[in-house]
Amino acid sequence: MPKLDYLFKNLWADHGDDIARQYAGTGALKSGFTRTGKRSIGGLVDDGVKSMVRYYLNNFQDGHKQDALDLISGAYKVKRDVRLRFQRQHSPLVPVLLALLSLGYALHSLTLALKGELGSSSSSRGSTGRSLSAGKAGLGGLLSVLSQHVVAPLLVAYGLVVLVQKNGKMLVDRPQLCPQLANTVAHADKQH
Repeated sequence: MPKLDYLFKNLWADHGDDIARQYAGTGALKSGFTRTGKRSIGGLVDDGVKSMVRYYLNNFQDGHKQDALDLISGAYKVKRDVRLRFQRQHSPLVPVLLALLSLGYALHSLTLALKGELGSSSSSRGSTGRSLSAGKAGLGGLLSVLSQHVVAPLLVAYGLVVLVQKNGKMLVDRPQLCPQLANTVAHADKQH
């Protein structure tokens, strides 16, 4: 029976993942719990990643999908004499990816610095060509390296996130065939 239980739980979780991919663009949340019956750190991280991907897809990629649904469902009526003019919509993909890369570089550099390996080998020398460990370059050299390899990339990542946040309304991928339906839903949400 444990084999049947294992197979059933995995079938159930796979089915949930397939359904969730259709409506949300990612697998189901809590699928690790469904498979094993236990919450784990890996499952929490998986749910966090799925949630971030869902947020991105929902806000920045789903407008054209809603247009397709409006067309197929008949919410938008095609008129022979009306030519559709879709407006170009900007994507936050490049700034978001650059922010993630900057954050990753900063965290990697910080890890190396904490291990004392940031700039201690010839392949990791700074722009001066000297070893950058605290013992050889002094505290000033270490602070310089940390500001270049940790603080500066963190500031770049922060600036890019602020840029996306401030221009978020311009970056949202809105449906264009039936925008009045989105406004109706938003108005109904405000009423509750």
